[in-house]
Amino acid sequence: MDTASQTACVILAGGRGSRMASKDRHKVCFRIADRPAIVRAIDAYKAAGLRRFLVVVGQLAEQVIATVSEAHPEATFVYQSKPKGTGHAAQVAVSALAAEGFRGDVLLVMGDKIIRPNVVRRLLDQFAGTLADMIVTTLPKTDRSSAGRVVLDDDGRAVGIVEV
Repeated sequence: MDTASQTACVILAGGRGSRMASKDRHKVCFRIADRPAIVRAIDAYKAAGLRRFLVVVGQLAEQVIATVSEAHPEATFVYQSKPKGTGHAAQVAVSALAAEGFRGDVLLVMGDKIIRPNVVRRLLDQFAGTLADMIVTTLPKTDRSSAGRVVLDDDGRAVGIVEV
């Protein structure tokens, strides 16, 4: 079997997304071209060959679960009871996978980000061809961006993430 089919895709969808300024709609449930962002994202991960999806939910969990389950009933969910940030959400997911006895690779993604399947495939292929413990992908910083920042050392290695 190929790397993608053996990789668990953990989708972080625990935080509400204050930048979206909605009290009743989770940021991953906003529609893009008539499909919720998280559904479009899972569509892309499936097209890249991924088959196992674990979605971390928290705020507005019922809405996220209903949205994902309608289009992707094979997805499973784990609840982050207190919104303690991205790192904590990742820990919640890893603990759930470990409790299931999962020992494979993990692709950790944000539920509101859309990515092309060929980019996911290249990332997975690149990772499989290394001895790295982790690969981090980023987008270039823009002046108007309100997203967090990956901090690099002088050799270009990621050393931290800072929220804006």
